[in-house]
Amino acid sequence: MSSAFDSHRELSPESERFARYLAEQPFASGPLVPGRGMPHLHDWSVDQPVPLLVGTPFLERLEEVTRQAGRLIVGMPLRLVRAAPSLAARFWGMTDAETAVKVLDVPSCYDDEVYRLDLMYGDDGFRILEANMGAGASGFYAQAWLPIYLDTPVTAQYLERQGLSLRCKDTVGYLFDHVAKICRRQPDVAAGGRAGLAMLVDPRFREFASVHVARWFAEAAQRLGMECVTSTIVDESELTYGPSGVTCNGQPVHVLVRNDGQGVSRQTFAACTAGHLVAFDGPTSFFSGDKRTFALMTAMRDDAWFTRDEIGVIDALIPWTSLMLPGPVRFEDAEHDLRELALSQRERFVLKPARDYGGRGVVLGRYSDAATWQARIDAALGDHQWLLQQCASSKPYVFHHPETGYSDHDVVWGAFIVGGTPAGGTIRMKPRSLTDGVINVGRAGQEGLFCLHD
Repeated sequence: MSSAFDSHRELSPESERFARYLAEQPFASGPLVPGRGMPHLHDWSVDQPVPLLVGTPFLERLEEVTRQAGRLIVGMPLRLVRAAPSLAARFWGMTDAETAVKVLDVPSCYDDEVYRLDLMYGDDGFRILEANMGAGASGFYAQAWLPIYLDTPVTAQYLERQGLSLRCKDTVGYLFDHVAKICRRQPDVAAGGRAGLAMLVDPRFREFASVHVARWFAEAAQRLGMECVTSTIVDESELTYGPSGVTCNGQPVHVLVRNDGQGVSRQTFAACTAGHLVAFDGPTSFFSGDKRTFALMTAMRDDAWFTRDEIGVIDALIPWTSLMLPGPVRFEDAEHDLRELALSQRERFVLKPARDYGGRGVVLGRYSDAATWQARIDAALGDHQWLLQQCASSKPYVFHHPETGYSDHDVVWGAFIVGGTPAGGTIRMKPRSLTDGVINVGRAGQEGLFCLHD
């Protein structure tokens, strides 16, 4: 684990000491169980109750990288449609330029204000893997896991011995403060009316959301001196769309926050375009979160689309990406045939779908034999929905896994931005000895939390 200790040292000296402490612990098979139950977390569970300790300097670097890359990535669909609507229509598979403008240039849309960037941190620094748009991006409630970490004996004993405390940013607080500020912009709220939020959730979490979301929004509204009302729904049919606004059981709805992972209905889209509703996920989230945005940045890098500073961000943080369309591509200052490049340098590339999630369909060349890789490349070639991307790598970090005990893990960092402000995040990890290169909870990865230490 010596290289993992070096990785932790970059996060902070205390992170290295904690990693060395974990490495000395006896093998623990099965999950690490907290000393007491956490009934207030409903039926949520924590995959990885060993936190990752970080210091302020590293966190500030992560946040600055997220800010720089996030502004560029989530703004690409709007930039494209305003500069070249016909190209935007072709790129996103729409019928014509007029449709592209209607869908992507929505005056009352704030989709680009709430998102999570997924990153890896390796020997060549940070690399952005994808953008996850809207309040439906998983991990917003991760800071609720902190009591579990503090109550897990292996962590609790170390913190007590070192006289340390752990904290993390209140991501939920940032989210609902932002929602409250958006409500305050609405004319009827500014005139003294109640701010209205509708939270659309999976039916399993309706009871939990009815209690906690209402409290979180009420606290945010109170900080702004507003009265508010919260409606928890499981289907958009519970909303009433009128000519002057949206309501739920007669109560006003100014903001719709979705946690159900579904798309935007025609009625919600119409309400957003009319300025009656703000939705997270909203009309443009589908496009801002599309991984083809990375291919667009790669293809347009040299075409006077970007400022010098933006080109610096692309070169430093955005992995080379191409649509899986046959023909020539430019990679590392040389022209290649896309298929031949993918096959001759398979260890350097990952094949992934543009719109799927949970790691589904993703395959890394370095973890595939030549025949399997060629078959996957040939199956995707010519399909606009598939991408070839240069691989990113992770430095190793010490975590616990039921099959490996305390061991080296690869990590994906998930960093939230809310209203332009860094708002905490989560991490996902997988043991190096068990990996297929895809670090995702949908592919047997674990989820956890990074914490500042005091």
